[in-house]
Amino acid sequence: MPASPSVPPAERHAVAQSLLDRAESAFDTVLQAVARRCLRDGRLDGERLDAQQPAAFELAWARAELAAARAALQAGAATVEGLDARLARAFVAEALGNVRQRLEAVADEAEVDGQPLQALTVGAESRLLRAADGGHAALAELGRALLDGLHEIGAVALDDELVMAQD
Repeated sequence: MPASPSVPPAERHAVAQSLLDRAESAFDTVLQAVARRCLRDGRLDGERLDAQQPAAFELAWARAELAAARAALQAGAATVEGLDARLARAFVAEALGNVRQRLEAVADEAEVDGQPLQALTVGAESRLLRAADGGHAALAELGRALLDGLHEIGAVALDDELVMAQD
């Protein structure tokens, strides 16, 4: 798959979803490994849990970033060509790098294979997403669109009663 902004937005959106799915799977693998390190004789051990606090901190940040990226992507799914969807894909591209960085150190300590994490940011899909939605040119274009103010962002669906009240 070429890393080109000419790839249709719907396909780029699907790529972002696929990458998020893989990131969440890698997160779950690392989380389970850390959880196992907190057990003694099959039970949670307070001292072991305390020893894993730095890992838990990184896992919490990674989970929050993945959840935010997923929510943004789902919110932009209705109009994959709209500004919200473009912003969401840009955020996913950024989040994947952040999540990879947070999870790699934890994975190393928990003796988890880091290859699935590396694949989040080095494969063809990742290159496509960065080039089309998260690269410098794409971000500059997003910035221009935001500054032009011609696009509504963060639109919230309103029922008929609220639309009448808004008008």
